[in-house]
Amino acid sequence: MTVQTTENLLLVTGSIRGEDSASTRLATRLAERLAPGGYAHRDAASGLEMVDGEWLGAMATAPEARDARQAARAELAETLMDEVKAADTLVIAVPIYNFSPAAQIKTWFDQLARAGVAFKYSEAGPEGLLTGRKAWIVMTSNGTEEGSAIDFATPWVKHMLGFFGIEVAGVIAADRQAFDESSVDKALEQVEALPLAA
Repeated sequence: MTVQTTENLLLVTGSIRGEDSASTRLATRLAERLAPGGYAHRDAASGLEMVDGEWLGAMATAPEARDARQAARAELAETLMDEVKAADTLVIAVPIYNFSPAAQIKTWFDQLARAGVAFKYSEAGPEGLLTGRKAWIVMTSNGTEEGSAIDFATPWVKHMLGFFGIEVAGVIAADRQAFDESSVDKALEQVEALPLAA
C-alpha cells in the first residue's frame, strides 16, 4: 500500500539532544520524504512551558480580561493548535526517557488537550475534534522495546492521538539501541523504503 505525500505536514520533535538525537534525525528524514515540498516544524524542547496553575488560569480567563503574561501563555497554546489544524499529516518524534515519552513531548500534548478544542465529551463519551489527520510516530529508545510491557510511551502517544481524533498511520521504531547498534539504521531503511505516491 502506498503512502500519500502531502504539502501540509507538521514535524514535532522534542529531544534534549537537538539535531544530534536519533529521534530528530529519523523524524526529519520521514518528514522530508512525506512532504518533499517542505513542512512546518515545532521543536517542543524549545520554548514550551509546562502547563501549570498559571496556564490553567490564562486559558480560563476571557481573552479581553487577560493580563500580558496570561495573554502570552494563551497565545502560545493557540499557536500550537493552529499548527496542528493547518496540517493533514503529523510526524511526531518520541524519544523515550525512563520508559515514558520525553517531558517535552508530553508538554506539547498537554498544551493541545483542551476540551472544546481538541476533544469534547458527549453522551457517547469523548469525541476527538481533530479528525481528518494522520500521524506517524517515530519512537527511539536505548533499552525499551517498542510495544513491550515496559513501553509506556508509544501506547500513550497512540491513545492521545486517538483521543484527539487523529489516525495513527504507522510507527517507526529505533528501539533498544543499547543492545542493537544497527537499530537506527534499520529504522532509517524503513523510512527510505516507504512506497510514496504524489
